Amino acid sequence: MRVDPEISRTYGAALLGAAKQAGILDRIGDEGLVLIEALRSNQKLQVFLETPSIPDEEKKSLVERVFRGKVDNLLVNFALLMLERRRLEHFVPALEEFERLLLAEKGLHEAEITTTQALDAATQAALVATMERHLGWKLSARFKVDPKVVGGVLFRSGDVLVDTTLMTQLHELERRLLHTQVL
Repeated sequence: MRVDPEISRTYGAALLGAAKQAGILDRIGDEGLVLIEALRSNQKLQVFLETPSIPDEEKKSLVERVFRGKVDNLLVNFALLMLERRRLEHFVPALEEFERLLLAEKGLHEAEITTTQALDAATQAALVATMERHLGWKLSARFKVDPKVVGGVLFRSGDVLVDTTLMTQLHELERRLLHTQVL
């Protein structure tokens, strides 16, 4: 089923407003991340909740059993509302939008930093501090390891891409050499 990003943005913003009004932004943010991970890692649960042929009562019962008492009632009621409105396929994207809006509310920008091998905590902190100084932003960084990244760092935050990987540098060198006129 196709997910409309505008619907996810609307529900994510509504969840942010409700959490702010209740004074539980951080709690919903933390529990939302747990739910996102749980649903992404449990394909059977996600398919069950998103399958139109499964009766809503069965889905409601499952949501109540699995989530009630484990996460804040606001998140349970949010899932039930999306179920009632037949928008459950937007649940995870709406939670992701909520997380993005929460970071913005705190003045933070999401960033993904990819390296060829895991970095120790001190190196991660130094890299984040350098990028924050360079960009003038406060960052909420997520580190990722990708062995295909040969040397250097691949940094993404919003529309900003900083690619200092060896492969990119080699491609740039090749491009310059191919466009160099020899006299």
